[in-house]
Amino acid sequence: MKNKLTELCCSNKVPVREVKREDWDLYGTQTFDEDYLVKSMAEIDGFLDGNVIVMGGFCACSKILGYRPMRRASNDLDCITNEEGFYLLNKHFNGQIFQNSAFGDLFLEYNKIPVGFDIGETHDWEIPKEFIDDAKTFNFSCGKITSISPEFLIALKARRSILKKRFYGKDALDTANMVLAPIYRTDLSQIDLSKLSSLFREHSTDSFDDLDEYLKFVSSHSRDLKIKEKPLFEERMSSIQDCAKKVYAKSY
Repeated sequence: MKNKLTELCCSNKVPVREVKREDWDLYGTQTFDEDYLVKSMAEIDGFLDGNVIVMGGFCACSKILGYRPMRRASNDLDCITNEEGFYLLNKHFNGQIFQNSAFGDLFLEYNKIPVGFDIGETHDWEIPKEFIDDAKTFNFSCGKITSISPEFLIALKARRSILKKRFYGKDALDTANMVLAPIYRTDLSQIDLSKLSSLFREHSTDSFDDLDEYLKFVSSHSRDLKIKEKPLFEERMSSIQDCAKKVYAKSY
């Protein structure tokens, strides 16, 4: 059964194409600073009249959900849009966009940045209405960006790692950045532990043991933090684990 994005691509003659191996190799070696990514994403938001939510590692940067650079800035942008956003993409970038045959998302190279767009689902995960409702908007001099919530981003990073059975250090650092950010930024709220635990249970894994293994991996990256950050991060990760344990216990 075709998903919504595939149907739109077919009916609007947007081609299906493979991203060339040499392009992937180039994208993997590119480096961008946060300001460049923010400006580019804000421009995309403008083209799409706000019909776009950015997700992925970029959102954990110090300009969005994080508070300081903890790793190399993301070298791509992953986005969620809707049908109106699709038509606006096709209007502004006709001939430049195509459906990526490897991942099924709509692909655009913008300002040399690979940008992917999904509608309705992403990587076999159905996007709930709550995801849209929880999105957070940030205003900059260059425009605005609407981002995935920290709770959803932390849960989806856990989902990917657990499903792939491969834990990523960058996900641990991104999680640390988001957990610590509200301590240092007055514009951000503390992570909602109950909500996060429910998202873990509903979207990441139904096995607390698998989640616990992943959370312990994330906690172990306190070694990569500044001395003053370590006890704060460890305390919050302990609270996340305790809350998740209670939520999973109630579900059985």
